[in-house]
Amino acid sequence: MKEKNYTIIKLSEQTGVAVGTIQKMQVDPACNPTLSSLRAIASVLKTTIGYLIGQTDNRSLLQLKTIPVFELKNITLDAPYKMTKFINALGAPIDTVPVTIPISNKAFALRMWDDSMSPLFVKDNLLVFDPKQSFKDGSYILVKLAQQPIPVLKQLVIENDKHLLYAHGDTKRKKTGITLTPADFILATLVQAQLG
Repeated sequence: MKEKNYTIIKLSEQTGVAVGTIQKMQVDPACNPTLSSLRAIASVLKTTIGYLIGQTDNRSLLQLKTIPVFELKNITLDAPYKMTKFINALGAPIDTVPVTIPISNKAFALRMWDDSMSPLFVKDNLLVFDPKQSFKDGSYILVKLAQQPIPVLKQLVIENDKHLLYAHGDTKRKKTGITLTPADFILATLVQAQLG
């Protein structure tokens, strides 16, 4: 605020965030502002939410990378399968979104198509995937299963050298996981979810 010559009142006017909220954010490290307040303040001050909440020392927006956003609707894929085939099947991007985490040039975002994974991911959340990001036990992955024409988003669990896929919410593993086979293709690992 000092660098940009913003008073609390001026910042409040520019962002629509209450003066009291801004004051509390300045003095109370336990303050829990809303995401919409942080987003408005970060936008006006030309910085990142990560910098405002102390997750990063980098306050510059220059580190933002913009990636394409696609809809995943009615996409079917036939064998032989390749990543380029998937990207081509997505069609033209519907939007772009800035991302502040380290990602490859192949990263892309999908708009969540329904509430089937609520409350973790809700309709219209932007799910950022990176095909170059390695996956690990517990990762959410976008995968093209050999027996299904439509890619699916599942949680990967590694048990006894087996790679199993579980539906969201099956935390007690009541249902049998789907065992990945060499014919299945992991498209990308989920690296970030954002509000749409």
